[in-house]
Amino acid sequence: MQPIVTLTLPFNEALELYRAMITRYLMEEALRREQGLEPVDISPFVKRLEQVLGLKNDSTLKHLDQVESELWQHAWLSFTDEWAWHRAGQDIKKDMGSEELALLSTDDLEKATEKRYEERFEKYLEEVQLPGHKDGQACDFVTRDNHKPTRLK
Repeated sequence: MQPIVTLTLPFNEALELYRAMITRYLMEEALRREQGLEPVDISPFVKRLEQVLGLKNDSTLKHLDQVESELWQHAWLSFTDEWAWHRAGQDIKKDMGSEELALLSTDDLEKATEKRYEERFEKYLEEVQLPGHKDGQACDFVTRDNHKPTRLK
């Protein structure tokens, strides 16, 4: 039998734990969907936390939507950062030519790519920005499930 542990947390910390569990569920669900695996049920622990925190259905949906939006934003920021790095590397290789490139060490190529990345970061981001970004508005992110835009600010 598992030992029983009792925790006493301030409400905000318990809510943070709840949001972390939702994040874990959404990430696991997305990975399983991408791998063609069956969906998983949300953890009974999450349901128990909802009860303990006194969260109603509309409140749980609000938290779920917020966490999903945060995950989309994180994914987009990761993608754009990787895109900018990739493009900087492409530009360095194109500008140098094969002979000069062959003389560079891996560290020197990395340093040149990093310098170009920093110099042209905004330019590279413009290549992949979503509608609304240039105007300082929220960007539209389309979810795979419903193709309805999720607004991120």
